[in-house]
Amino acid sequence: MIELKSIKNAYIKILKKQCPEIKKIYSIEIEEGYKTPSFFVRIIPLIFRERATISIVKSQCMIETTFFQNEKNESKQLEIAEKIREGIGDYIEVCEEKLRIMDAEIGYTGKAQNIMQFTFNIEFYEDIRQIATEPPIENVSIKEEMTHGDAAN
Repeated sequence: MIELKSIKNAYIKILKKQCPEIKKIYSIEIEEGYKTPSFFVRIIPLIFRERATISIVKSQCMIETTFFQNEKNESKQLEIAEKIREGIGDYIEVCEEKLRIMDAEIGYTGKAQNIMQFTFNIEFYEDIRQIATEPPIENVSIKEEMTHGDAAN
């Protein structure tokens, strides 16, 4: 089973590799006292284990990365967005599965709409069938009894 926290951890590894100059990566629980430059990363479940068939579930999530700078610089924001996009490519590898990247885009937030946000979606399917854990039967013996058609015996 692919957990949301595993997806987020795999993505943060990519961020650290692609943008080593950004030392701080925060989660949504940090509201004050953060240092810049930094990333805030959050994962937003859009579809959470919706049954597609009797044995397959579908999940979709959005990953949002907000880039806070010391001083606003659009050129640097775009450079960072390019590095992130190059790092994730067409898929992100999580738990030995390749999850397809969809709808990658750049947006802006904040009062002055000058804080960059890079977002993308991931959609994946999982097989939820239980795999047998018992060993297979090796020997079978059948006892057959003949009653000669007499029900009274």
